[in-house]
Amino acid sequence: MPCSTLSLTHFIGKKWSIVLLEEIALGKFNGFNKVLQKSGLTPKILSAQLKEMETLNLVKRVCLKPAKYELTERGSEFKKIINQIKAFNNKWDNSELCQDRSCLECKNFS
Repeated sequence: MPCSTLSLTHFIGKKWSIVLLEEIALGKFNGFNKVLQKSGLTPKILSAQLKEMETLNLVKRVCLKPAKYELTERGSEFKKIINQIKAFNNKWDNSELCQDRSCLECKNFS
C-alpha cells in the first residue's frame, strides 16, 4: 500500500488541486466552465483531478448530471489547512486578502 502522506503531497503539488478543492468547498464548482477554460484547465485534467480527489476521499460526487461534488469529512479538515496557507500568504506576501474567495476569483490567477 502506498504511503498516504506521499500521495497527499503529490496531490497538493498539482496546479489545480487546491483551486478545485476550494471551488467545491465554496459551492462554486459547476463543472467545466469558461473561467476554468480561460485559466488553462482542460477537461482531461479536470476529470483526472476530480477522480484523484475522490480516491483520496477529499470529495464525493453527489449528482451525476450536472456533476456536483461536495467535501467529505476529510476534505473539510483539509480545507482548514488551505485556509492556514492562505492566511500565511496574506500575512507575508502583502497581497489582497482573499480568505473568503477562491483562487479563481483573484485578479492575478494564472
